[in-house]
Amino acid sequence: MSRRCPSCGTEYEESVAFCGNDGTITVHVQAPGEEPDRRLGRRFGDYVVVQRVADGAMGRVYEGRHATTRQKVAVKILHDDVAKDRIAVERCKREFETANELQSPYVVRVIDFGGTGDGSFYLTMEFLGGEALGALLRREGAQPVARVVRILAQAACGLEDAHSFGVLHRDHTPDNHFLE
Repeated sequence: MSRRCPSCGTEYEESVAFCGNDGTITVHVQAPGEEPDRRLGRRFGDYVVVQRVADGAMGRVYEGRHATTRQKVAVKILHDDVAKDRIAVERCKREFETANELQSPYVVRVIDFGGTGDGSFYLTMEFLGGEALGALLRREGAQPVARVVRILAQAACGLEDAHSFGVLHRDHTPDNHFLE
């Protein structure tokens, strides 16, 4: 896999985030035969979508970069069918507004929410390193008791912080818990 500068067309290794010629944010090059992702390279608000990271029930998550500061973020864009559901969009917007006020070391920090211009909506969040708990469990299976207790205690702290703002997490799965 590689990345390409949308300005000059120079191709780089996957790890190169900025063009060595002009400093432009590089964008993931899709494999031949792969269904084109219409959102790669597009800008939503202040953020450029550079690579697909994951798919979830509500939307697709991308690596993004702030166009000016170049800060790495996660950009979640609602799936088209979800974006057509007015109630789902309102719920997502309310979750953003509430989470924007929530300052917890156990809950991902949200940054921005807006329209994509093509009928969907995006949410930007801090980009988390590490891996999802679900990936760890699929790869390694059962974990030592001490590790399970630490993970559950931190998840419970995050849920307690969210509940203090009246937020109920509607998609509480191992894939929605990140381990750094």
